[in-house]
Amino acid sequence: MKFLIYSGSARKGNYTQHVAEFVLSVVNQHSDIKAELITPKGLGIDFSNEGMEAEYPELREKVKEADGFILVSPEYNHGYSGSLKYMLDLNLKEYIHKPVAFVGVSKGPWGGTRVIESLVPVVRELGLVATFTDLNVTNVQEEIDVETETFKDSDKWQKRTERLLEELVWMAKALKRARST
Repeated sequence: MKFLIYSGSARKGNYTQHVAEFVLSVVNQHSDIKAELITPKGLGIDFSNEGMEAEYPELREKVKEADGFILVSPEYNHGYSGSLKYMLDLNLKEYIHKPVAFVGVSKGPWGGTRVIESLVPVVRELGLVATFTDLNVTNVQEEIDVETETFKDSDKWQKRTERLLEELVWMAKALKRARST
């Protein structure tokens, strides 16, 4: 299985990146899964040519080969970041009938619930299939140790990430089988 993990924030010093890197480390503990982290900075996003006309052929190939996706999104004013939406809009047919799981990141008590709710119609329009097991990181500034850039209670977050991953893997296998027939 191949998964792409999108880190949805381009802000300097953002907590979303730390959460995304933790999720990547959990996924990479599984020998049967290959995962890669996609970031706005890593893509070198150029906002002068938006939409599918923008040329990021390396990303397009990775999306085409991926069996599923994990979106790690900050909640900005009850919504998602512009950089995450931009990264998602770079492809369309490559997403169809592939699963996507959500990780919401928030400095407040909702843990990105509202951003996940606002992303569901977007991913449906892209042809992705949303899983139902979300990971909600509440009060992220209290959960992340800024010196180590990871969770203070990594065991707790490991278990929660494993639940999300279990469903994503199941869905990815089922949809891959369906796409091949």
